[in-house]
Amino acid sequence: MPWIFPPGLAAEPGRSSPPRGSLEQLVRQSPAGPSLQVSELAVQSTPEASLERLVPLVDYLAAWKLLPDVSAWVLRTVEKGYSIQFGAPPPPFDGIFPTVVGPEQALVMEQEVVTLLRKEAIEVVPPHVRESGFYSRYFIVPKKDGGLRPIIDLRRLNRSVMKLKFKMLTIKQVVSQIRSEDWFVTIDLKDAYFHVSILPQHRKFLRFAFRGEAYQYRVLPFGLALSPRTFTKCVDAALVPLRLQGIRILNYIDDWLILAASESLAVQHRDVVLAHMKALGLRLNAKKSVLSPSQRTTYLGVVWDSTTMQARLSPARIESILAAVRRVKEGRSLTVKQFQQLLGLMAAASNVIPFGLLYMRPLQWWLKTKGFSPRGNPLRMIKRRMHPSPVGGAVMSGRSARGLWSGRHLSWHINCLEMLAVFRALKYFLPDLRDRHVLVRTDSTAVVYYINHQGGLRSRPLYKLAHQILVWSQDKLLSLRAVHIPGHLNVGADILSRQGPRPGEWMLHPEVVKQIWRIFGSAQVDLFATRENAQCPLWFSLVHPAPLGLDAMAQTWPRLRLYAFPPIALLPGVLETVRRDGVSLLGGYHLAPPPGAMEAVGVASEGAQLIASGLSTEVVETILQSRAPSTRKLYALKWKLFTSWCGERQQDPANCPVGTVLEFLQARFSKGLAHSTLKVYVAAISAYHAPLGGMPV
Repeated sequence: MPWIFPPGLAAEPGRSSPPRGSLEQLVRQSPAGPSLQVSELAVQSTPEASLERLVPLVDYLAAWKLLPDVSAWVLRTVEKGYSIQFGAPPPPFDGIFPTVVGPEQALVMEQEVVTLLRKEAIEVVPPHVRESGFYSRYFIVPKKDGGLRPIIDLRRLNRSVMKLKFKMLTIKQVVSQIRSEDWFVTIDLKDAYFHVSILPQHRKFLRFAFRGEAYQYRVLPFGLALSPRTFTKCVDAALVPLRLQGIRILNYIDDWLILAASESLAVQHRDVVLAHMKALGLRLNAKKSVLSPSQRTTYLGVVWDSTTMQARLSPARIESILAAVRRVKEGRSLTVKQFQQLLGLMAAASNVIPFGLLYMRPLQWWLKTKGFSPRGNPLRMIKRRMHPSPVGGAVMSGRSARGLWSGRHLSWHINCLEMLAVFRALKYFLPDLRDRHVLVRTDSTAVVYYINHQGGLRSRPLYKLAHQILVWSQDKLLSLRAVHIPGHLNVGADILSRQGPRPGEWMLHPEVVKQIWRIFGSAQVDLFATRENAQCPLWFSLVHPAPLGLDAMAQTWPRLRLYAFPPIALLPGVLETVRRDGVSLLGGYHLAPPPGAMEAVGVASEGAQLIASGLSTEVVETILQSRAPSTRKLYALKWKLFTSWCGERQQDPANCPVGTVLEFLQARFSKGLAHSTLKVYVAAISAYHAPLGGMPV
């Protein structure tokens, strides 16, 4: 069947008919002469430099294969192209849907097609296969600068692809990575998604038609639901060797941020990153990148200042929020989508605006009451209201406060009473809490959620109480957070699993403690103990008796040699206190530490080996701090794998012979690990293994 267009499609109203032939033919003709009647404006308005041909990543496959621990999926995607991950059978051919636009928009659409053809991001569909595959339409949207941008509408196709989750960089993560006096360099990639080719067999699902011609994408398009995930996974693999070198680099799609402790180091790391990008075929957008190091930069819509350690919304982000707010006026109608766009902008800004979530809760509640929430469930479970105890109480640093509920409070839900008890306790202890960071421990998960998330959408009464507490605390407390404790314990902080012994009941074997004392000297204070298992003359505890007070995490630690055997969940907080206050701490770890604690465990192991070799504590400290945190974390992970392997063979990983190490490396090599990865194992084992014959392994 011939391909027939509706009348008027080939020639827009008010315009002369286009020249015969496709845009593909127009692009390949000489830039001079009358043959550019339709495309002349589009081609001339696009700088030649911006239309450079895309070099596929497969041309750099050798460099990608050298990346440490790169996944087979990434290498396959780079080499053969991305295979669209369908969760349902691919949509069948249901006709050719040509893109029809008005005269003014036709120029924009035409320029888009010319640009994509020049870059070889799209290709003309051969005539004999045009009536197959899946066609989508383009639509035109306004740009921030007032222009127009064509976007392919892949919503119908997205219904068939898999719903795969992945983690993207958040503002909160950026906050946690910035250190005082850091220097910044921002890098923007050019044509980010276009770096990734599409598997030739799947290009037929990415077709569109315009002005009598059919095209299909050769590269990853904007609009495909899995494009962000696919590109991010490839970029994450590309950044691994940089992070192993100690380069602090964050990536959000095509926006990267380099952080360094000094200007010279920022320049050095910038040059390494740019060279690495070039080796992998990743293209730099020099116009949008800021390659000169600065201590103030804009990244992800936020202005970051490392000298003042402050973050604020960028002018562009503020204007976008205000524009969305201006659309929400009394007496003026707006779509649910527009309202949700405003909520999305507010949510993104909430991380750098004090109590940002709190201020958007009323809008969320309004939207929910209108029945627009897709999460609403008309068959939701109705739970019986719990009858609370008529007595309430709170404890802070060994001091207690209590009272009786009466009158209308007796009919309140238990969660509301818990929240009210928190509020009254904060007021009661305010003289001791003012201008301090406050952590509330409660056995109500609802209270924890509503405080930490600045309200919620399940219970309006609970939201109102949380709102009162947070507004009250703004000018009185530096911060307010909450954590959950199991109710059956009813003691101080306990963040371990609800099963098994309490944290204070765990202890290292006394013989192990004696070995620690022999190496490091005896400690005077046990931070996490009870009277039954204290390893030191003095201790903190969650229960009485506690000679130095209840709950070490809520106390000021004495300037003595301290011993800590904390619950795993408290380990990051303990390490942060050690780093911040510079205390002398001896530690032990039970069970398997979480990923964030691996670095500390590895450093402790290496430190013990160095001290055993006769080095002074000052020299050991210098050696341990010479490695970047990312390197220490990686070494600890490799050492853990080696330790597990030795345990299966009843070998001591720290004192095993060289032959055992070689057998382990051979086993890893036989499983397909690259030589570069094995070198990391060798370095990690050498760092933690005891010397043999006075020489490192």
